[in-house]
Order: sequence, then C-alpha cells, then structure tokens
Amino acid sequence: MAMLRPILLGILLPAVVAGLALLVAWRPWRRGGGAGGGGAGHAEAAAGAWGGALGFGCGYVAGQLAGVGLPAFPPRESMDWFPWIAFAAALLGLLEASGRGPAWLRWGLRAALSVGAIRLVLAPEIAYRAWGVWESSAWVAGLAVAGLLVWSGLEAAARRAPAAALAPAWVVAGTAVALVLAQSGNAKLGQAAGSLTSAVGAAMVLSWLAPAASFSRGGVPVLAALFPALLVVGCTNNYGEAPTASFLLAAAALPAPLAGILLLRSTPGRPSWKHALLNAAVTLVPAGIGVGLALRAAGAE
Repeated sequence: MAMLRPILLGILLPAVVAGLALLVAWRPWRRGGGAGGGGAGHAEAAAGAWGGALGFGCGYVAGQLAGVGLPAFPPRESMDWFPWIAFAAALLGLLEASGRGPAWLRWGLRAALSVGAIRLVLAPEIAYRAWGVWESSAWVAGLAVAGLLVWSGLEAAARRAPAAALAPAWVVAGTAVALVLAQSGNAKLGQAAGSLTSAVGAAMVLSWLAPAASFSRGGVPVLAALFPALLVVGCTNNYGEAPTASFLLAAAALPAPLAGILLLRSTPGRPSWKHALLNAAVTLVPAGIGVGLALRAAGAE
C-alpha cells in the first residue's frame, strides 16, 4: 500500500487541483452552462480559458511532487526541469488567455518555450554524448520544430471545437503517451504523463457541465510544452527498447482530433456526443498502434 500511495496521489491530486481551477474559471452553475453562458460565441467561450492554464500547470506540478517527489534545485536531471517548464507554460497560457498581443508575439513566445524546454531536458543527453554546439543545436531545433507542429495542431483543434468535444480524445492521447513511456522503462516519466492526463480527465468531466468552455490558448500551452518534452526524454532514455515509431505515434495522437473536427466541422458551442466519440476514435488509431508496438516489443524481449 505504501508503494501505491505515491502513484494514487500522482493521479488523484492533479485531477483535484485542475478540477478546482476549472470549476472557478468555467463556472458551470451559471445559466447557459458556464464559461460565458449559452450562445455566447467563441469570444465568451474563451472567457474561462485561464482555468486550463492554471489547472493543467498546477495540477501537473502537484502530481509530480506527490508521485515522484521534490525536484533537485538547481535541477540536475531532466525530470527536475518539468515542474519549471509547467510553470512557464502556465504563465504563457495565462498571457494568451488574456487575448493580448499580436499573433507573431504569441508564436515567438511559443517557439522560445519549446526550444528552451527541449534544450533543458536534453542537457544530460547532450553532455553524455559529448555533442558539439552544431550537433546539439540541430537536434534541439529539429525537435522544437516538431513540438511546435504538435502545438499548432492542438491549438487548431481547440479553436474549432469546445472542450467537451476534445477532452476525451486528449485523455486517450495522454494515456498513450504514459503507456509508451512506461514501456520504455521510464516509470517516472510515465507517471508524470499520467498526472497531466489526469488533469485533462478532470476537465473532461467538467466540460460536459460547461459546454461553452474552450481549451484554446489557455490550456494548450501546458499540454504542448510538457507532452512532447516527456516523449523526447523517454525516447533518448529508452531502457525498455520501445520502438521509435511508438513515440512518434503517441506524439501524432495529440493533434489527431483535428481530423475528426474537420470531418464533422465542429464549432465552439454545445457539442454532440458524436463529436466527442469521433475525435476519440480518430485519436485511438495512432495511440493504439503506438502502444501496441511498444507492448509487442516488450513481449519479444
């Protein structure tokens, strides 16, 4: 039981923290379903966007502290950097939720966060392999661009569909990330991804009470910064010999709901169960294949 306690806390605590933040931000008890009320349109639907930034960021940090323990300071390992990355992403999410600043500034800050996060979590690997400036810069730049593509897909989906239509799919994707990381022999990384997924799970429950709520901008930066960085660390420290394809498919599952959204032309507002089901089903394809390949590799050893 003592061994299960950190795992349970690492899953339950993020859900509680995220749920409280989203409850205050989305206010589902308001007439019309919260987050701006019924028929409010996209502008009002995004009124509670700050809840996603605060809920996902603080929920993740609470989960890592409870499940993994306090990070070293100053950070020495990749794992020690994730709470700081979560806080930085939450701050960016709060800034974006305010709606201030031109698009070029938003993308400039997103690029800076993506590059910074990848460079920090890759630092031990760069030192171990004794990569030079050019080689390490090429890896960091390439992985940061890939992360920004995932970010772009997440944000495009969040702009086109309400939280209730997206959350089930992102729970599927986050679960796939956690399972692939666990199968790569990185239990702590898998638990960290599980903590973040648990926070999204709380949002999934509350989103059906606040059908106008949106993940756009506010919650997306935290997911877009943490999930790719976790996958990068797991792939470069692949003790379980999970295939590289599993990591790529888990990453592809994150923006996969965009395909379902474009197919049904979902728009912000009250979602139907068809939107949520189709988005989750589309996401399950790369997620399921990625997890299946990792499990098969583990069984073959």
